[in-house]
Amino acid sequence: MHKLNQIALLSILLLLFITALPALTQEEKESLLDAAKNQAFLHEIQQDADKGDKNAAILLNLLHNPDNAVEIAGDEFYEPLKELADKGGAFDKTAFGILAYKKGIYPEAYKYLKQAADRNFPEAKYYLAQMYLEGKYVKEDYTAALALLKSIAGDNYSTVLYNLANKYFEAESTVQNYEIAFKLFNSAIEHCTTHQQNEATAAALLNAQATLGLMYLEGLGVAPDYAQSEKFLTQAAEGGIPLAQLALGHLYYFKQTVSPNYKKALFWYEKAASNGQSNAQCMLGKMYEDGLEVKSDKSKAFELYQQAANLNDPVGLNNLGHMYQNGLGTSQNYQKAADCFQKAADQGNPIAMCNLANLYRLGLGVKQHYAKAFDIYKQSAKQDNIDAQFYLGYFYYKGLGIEKNYSAAIAWFKRAAYGGEINAMYFLGLMHEKGYGVPENLEKSLNYYRESAKNGNPEAEKKLASFAKDKAK
Repeated sequence: MHKLNQIALLSILLLLFITALPALTQEEKESLLDAAKNQAFLHEIQQDADKGDKNAAILLNLLHNPDNAVEIAGDEFYEPLKELADKGGAFDKTAFGILAYKKGIYPEAYKYLKQAADRNFPEAKYYLAQMYLEGKYVKEDYTAALALLKSIAGDNYSTVLYNLANKYFEAESTVQNYEIAFKLFNSAIEHCTTHQQNEATAAALLNAQATLGLMYLEGLGVAPDYAQSEKFLTQAAEGGIPLAQLALGHLYYFKQTVSPNYKKALFWYEKAASNGQSNAQCMLGKMYEDGLEVKSDKSKAFELYQQAANLNDPVGLNNLGHMYQNGLGTSQNYQKAADCFQKAADQGNPIAMCNLANLYRLGLGVKQHYAKAFDIYKQSAKQDNIDAQFYLGYFYYKGLGIEKNYSAAIAWFKRAAYGGEINAMYFLGLMHEKGYGVPENLEKSLNYYRESAKNGNPEAEKKLASFAKDKAK
C-alpha cells in the first residue's frame, strides 16, 4: 500500500469518535463525516485490504467498529498520531487527545485537547469537559465543565447535558459515575425548566426526571429519598415515560413510602403495563393473583403473566409456569410449566431454575432425573436461592443424583438456614442430634429445632415435644 495520507488517518479516527458525540448538531456531524468519508484514499485502502495488507485491514476494521477503536488500533498508531498532532491543527490535536483520553494517558489528553479547545474545536471541548467532571489530571471543576459544554451546545444545551449524564449513568459505560450523572441530570432539569423548550429538550426533561427519580429511589449517587423520588417519577410518569410509571408503581408497592399504597401502585402498574412494560405486567398479575386492591382473579393474573411471557420476560415466564404447575387461572399442565421454567432458567432466573429442578426431582412434566435436578439446583443455589440451597443439602444428605456427603449437606443446609429456610434448620438439628457429619451435640440440635419450630416447621415442633416428654419422665 502507498504511504497512508496521515491527515486521512486522522479523519478516519475522528469519524469513529464523532458519530457518538451528543455535543454536535446533526448538521455539524454530517459536515465532519463528509470531510472524513470523501477521501480518495478510502478506495485505495479497500483495494489494499482485499490484497491482504494488514495496515489497510486495521483501518477498515476501525471504520466499521467504532466502539472498539482503541482496542483495534492498539499502540501501533499512538506515536505517529502524536507527531501529527504536534504539527497539525485543532482537528489533529483533537483526534490524538481523544485517543490519549480513551487510553487513560490523561496528561497528554489534557495537553492536546486544551490546545484544540482554545481554538474553539467542539469535540475537544466536549472531552475536556469530561476531564473536568472526572478530575482526570485536572482538579474537578463542575463549573468549568458546564461552561465548555454550553459553549458548544447552543439551543441543545439541555439535551447535551442529559446525554452526557446518561453516559455516566449507564451500567455498560466504561466511565460510569453516579455522582457525576446525578449532577448533570439536575443541571439538565434546571436548564429545561428555566428556558424555552423544543421537542428535543422536552424529551430530555422527562427522561432526566425519570432517571433522577430512580436514582433517589435506589440511592445511586445520592442518599435514598423517597419523597424526592416520588416527585420526579410522578412528573415523568405523568409525561408518559413508561419506565417512570413502572418505578412509581414499585415505590408505592414495596413499602418505600411511609406505608404501602396498593391503590396508587395498581394505577401506575396499569399505565406501565399498557405501555408494554413487561415487569409491570408481572406486578399487575401478582396483584390480581393475590387480590391486592382488586378482587382475586387468577384468570386475569394468568393473562397478564402470558403478556409478559410473550415479551420473553423471565419473571413472566416463571410466573406463568407457576400458574400451569398449580392449575391457577388455567388447566394444570406440567409440561407447559416445565417449558416456561426452562425458558426463564435459560435467562439466568434463579427462581425458575429451582422450580425446574423441582419438576425433575418429582418427575412432573419431565422424566424424573435426580442428577439433572442436582445440577440445576446448584446453578440456582450459586445465585443465593435458599430453596435450591436446601435441596442441594438434601440431595447430599440422601445421596440423590450425587454421592452421599454429610459434610457438603451441612454446608448447604447452613447457607440455606442463614437465609431463613426452616427445613434446613430442621435437618441441621437432626444431623447434630444423630452425629451425621458432625459430633453429636444435643444443645446445638435443640437450638436448630427451636429456630425451625419458631418459624412454623411442624416436624421441628414434634421433635421438641418429644424431647420435652422424654425429659419429663
